[in-house]
Amino acid sequence: MRGISVAANLSQVISPSEFSEIMAAISQAPVSCGRSTVIAIDGPAGSGKTSLASRISEQLTAIGKSSATIHMDDLYHGWIDALGATLTQKIEQWVIPGLASGQVYQLPRFDWNEAKEGALRTYLPSEIVIIEGVAAGQRSLRHCTALLIWIEVPDELGLERVLSRDGSEISERMEQFQIDQAAHFLQEGTAQAAEFRLNGAP
Repeated sequence: MRGISVAANLSQVISPSEFSEIMAAISQAPVSCGRSTVIAIDGPAGSGKTSLASRISEQLTAIGKSSATIHMDDLYHGWIDALGATLTQKIEQWVIPGLASGQVYQLPRFDWNEAKEGALRTYLPSEIVIIEGVAAGQRSLRHCTALLIWIEVPDELGLERVLSRDGSEISERMEQFQIDQAAHFLQEGTAQAAEFRLNGAP
């Protein structure tokens, strides 16, 4: 499975001026972990986090900046243990040390088709690292995050977007995931900690 969330058409939702502000903020953001400036993009499933990450990455390439994107759904341990202690443990034991090393590093990657941990994924050190997905803005990562972007979307629309891409057979799991993410966001205070708060609904 590629992502719990489905990418929205961000060009229709986030205005050119908002995107320009984000890129300007990224250009001014300090190095925050190892040799990288870390940008986190968080928000409910289906809000358009992956799409925004891709758009930022494309713009960085266009201006000659190296970037890498870490997808949170690679780090979830399946549906049942997506946003709990296992995820935080992976962040603290794998993600942060990898970024802090300033060298080539590897991260776990969950195999959604086999429902088990898959092969490690290798990342090259980059000027900008984008961490995107539900729980990308959690407290355990904030000390090494230069900029946190939050994208909001109503639950109904987020669910509709996810199911339209991944199929209605995951509807029950997604409904539970939405309950879990709401509890996670409340506990972590993610939206309130963000430097940018965007509306992912058209």
